[in-house]
Amino acid sequence: MVDTMYWHEIPGEGYQLTLGPWRFAPPPPTWRQFFIREGIPHRTDNEVEKICSSHCIEPGDFDKPVQRRYWEDWFDITGGPLARAYHLLKTIDLGPERASGRGPLLEFNVGSHPGDNTHYVNAKDMLSLSLLQARLIALKLPVKIVEGE
Repeated sequence: MVDTMYWHEIPGEGYQLTLGPWRFAPPPPTWRQFFIREGIPHRTDNEVEKICSSHCIEPGDFDKPVQRRYWEDWFDITGGPLARAYHLLKTIDLGPERASGRGPLLEFNVGSHPGDNTHYVNAKDMLSLSLLQARLIALKLPVKIVEGE
């Protein structure tokens, strides 16, 4: 399966990358749906105690929607298309040092203003997008880069 990374031109900032189509956070799932989707163990008493403590919820909350603020932060930091691109590109070897000018020039960002935790990455120019695609191919990563809709 091939993933699609989209680029979106942001005037003065370059090309913002998303893994999958850009979108706002969907409505929050229930806590139980979230735990299942994220592979978070929640069946034994010890697992329930641990996740209730770390998420500030009670076992009776499992079938209630995830708290909106938590859900939107998770989407911006971990699960949304901007964050997914950020984390994928942050973990792979992109070749020469980013500032050397010999590889794709990517800028990794956390938040664009106080209180914003969005994780995102911008490519400096079209050449950087081309070099990034070449590097993904060289690493045999099934990701194609295309213009966003």
